[in-house]
Amino acid sequence: MKIKNDQNDQLELTLQNQRAARLLVPHQRRMRRAALWFDRMRRVVESAIDREPARIPRPEQIWFPNPR
Repeated sequence: MKIKNDQNDQLELTLQNQRAARLLVPHQRRMRRAALWFDRMRRVVESAIDREPARIPRPEQIWFPNPR
């Protein structure tokens, strides 16, 4: 890392390894984010708790009025 001071009293910071600072292209960023998301979802599914299905409800008694 170098710090330069030019004539205008403004500091400039330059990095020695410019390749490390290079950003990924948008396609690669999307692919990386997707891979991270799918990895997280796989872990969620693997850690899910098995539950018993809900019981069948009791029969319900319904009152029908007498027709006249």
